[in-house]
Amino acid sequence: MGVDMDAAEAELATLDAHINAAIHRRLELIRLIDASGRWAERGPKSCAHWLSWRLNLEPGTAREQVRVANRLAELPRLDEELKHARVTYSQVRAITRVATGENEARLIELAKVSTAAQLERIVRGVREVNAQVDGTADGSHTLDRWVRQRPMGDGTARVEAQLTVDEAALLMEAIQTMRSSMRAEQVDATAQSVDAPSAPKPSFADALVRMAEEVEAHDRAARETSRTGGERTSLVLHLAPDLLAPDSPASDDAASGDSPWSASLDDGTRVSAETFRRLACDCSLIAVSGSGDERGDGLDVGRKTRKVPAALRRAITLRDRGCAFPGCTHDRFVDCHHIEHWADGGATSKDNLITLCTFHHRLVHEGGWSLAFDAERNLELRAPDGRSLPRVHRPSPEQRGERLLEQLLLAHVELALDDETAFPMWSGEPPDYDACVAAVRGPGSERSTGSLLH
Repeated sequence: MGVDMDAAEAELATLDAHINAAIHRRLELIRLIDASGRWAERGPKSCAHWLSWRLNLEPGTAREQVRVANRLAELPRLDEELKHARVTYSQVRAITRVATGENEARLIELAKVSTAAQLERIVRGVREVNAQVDGTADGSHTLDRWVRQRPMGDGTARVEAQLTVDEAALLMEAIQTMRSSMRAEQVDATAQSVDAPSAPKPSFADALVRMAEEVEAHDRAARETSRTGGERTSLVLHLAPDLLAPDSPASDDAASGDSPWSASLDDGTRVSAETFRRLACDCSLIAVSGSGDERGDGLDVGRKTRKVPAALRRAITLRDRGCAFPGCTHDRFVDCHHIEHWADGGATSKDNLITLCTFHHRLVHEGGWSLAFDAERNLELRAPDGRSLPRVHRPSPEQRGERLLEQLLLAHVELALDDETAFPMWSGEPPDYDACVAAVRGPGSERSTGSLLH
């Protein structure tokens, strides 16, 4: 039996309209819970942290939804448009970055005649003009600057940075200078050895890595002048039987390099065998067994001292992989915490230590929260009022997908949504982005904006 594609398309569009109306209600509830402070009952740092745990969201997504929810309270017309699904959540998310009481209506009009991608570009233009003309970006006097690393899953990692324009230009100029220097070294080496095979030209990536290596070498030299035994920065590698290998677990031939062992970095990123061999040539490596414990005996120091030795701290950090407080995702700047305090007779041992971020460490010691192990060694969290809280959220039973539209139709019957509700009115002509930005900024802005979009 053939499928009626017109009916399928209409159902898809109708379902999407109801989903956007449901998102509006979701944002209303987020705003309500954020304002009530109820999220603090579980000990998170913010409503976004609680939302990440409660709805199993990626932390960045949770922060964005809290932001949008609170901005909609300041933009009643946009809030009403989303409630009736006349705009999509993607459009609302973009509009809330630049909307004010003065330009809200103009942005809504643009949203109805442009796609989400076009609206994003218009919003970027508005922010750029705001920054250049008004000296601010979306009304804020602070600059959002950051550097982050994201594993790509293929043996590489992407390093991204957001800097001011002059800082970015300075960085690129330094990379270009290093690349030119490396190219000159390559030309000199080729001239001295006629038989040497021609090497590929250094890339910007090669130059960036060389810059990091030179900084690390300079730092190592400085350390060596103050003390002996200076060495390259230590790298922790987690060794475990390779579950993807056909002969796992590893055999006694591990030392030969032919056995099915896998190596990963501190954050779980897998390291290839060749990368491991390269690092092992000239780097201080700390091998960690598959169980998460650093190889070697005598890590536990019992009651002898409250201070956690470096090797034990490394083992605890690798085992917990970040803050052990339920729902927390912080994995840097963590402290070792005694479950049974050392002053109360607790031992400095793996079984009595967990890692906590500085916020939750203070919450446990000064905030009245407590962490303990139950009979099965599961971590139990108790609030200041003595209530025992679950470590993880157990989601409600799965709803049948084919009933979803029926349930949404009943929930939103007063909204009268259909497949034409959010249909874009874009005619297909290329937008004049400069004119759109000028329209958002209001009368008289054409002379000040110029042609800034490209």
